[in-house]
Amino acid sequence: MDRVRRLSQEILQKYPGMFGTDYTANKAQLAKIATVHSKMIRNKLVGKITKAMIAASADAEEGKAEAGQEIEQGAGAEPVAA
Repeated sequence: MDRVRRLSQEILQKYPGMFGTDYTANKAQLAKIATVHSKMIRNKLVGKITKAMIAASADAEEGKAEAGQEIEQGAGAEPVAA
């Protein structure tokens, strides 16, 4: 695993609620908690963090949609085989 991916995962584990899906806001948040001397490394870190947060929010939305479909089927209805 490369250094940027490992660092971004460590940052997300240590500060789980600090980042969102906005790249610019995430850049400001990273500046509050870390000093990254390399502009290229900082931008790659923020990009990985933002991409992970977007994927996490998409997974959450997908989970909500699936839960909504289960509720619409009703308690007595049998699930439809795909």
